[in-house]
Amino acid sequence: MADASPGSTALAGGDARARGGDGGGLPAASAADTAPGLPAATDFPACAKCGGEARRPRDCEHTGWAAYCTECYVELHYYLTEPGAEGR
Repeated sequence: MADASPGSTALAGGDARARGGDGGGLPAASAADTAPGLPAATDFPACAKCGGEARRPRDCEHTGWAAYCTECYVELHYYLTEPGAEGR
């Protein structure tokens, strides 16, 4: 005798897709599922100094208006503002 449990395909006479389901599990996230106003992960520019992802790009006259990641931007301004830090 066939298995008649609720998750069984024997009741529907086929696989889960035949019952109108997708086989269970959660649907895959899509770009439309991101919060409004936030860029998708692929929309972040590359840091002009290190080439990493600049999630919150910074720029100023010291960077030549090129986008820097926060870490490189802070490092640049540390070297510009701390006396004797140029040689480090």
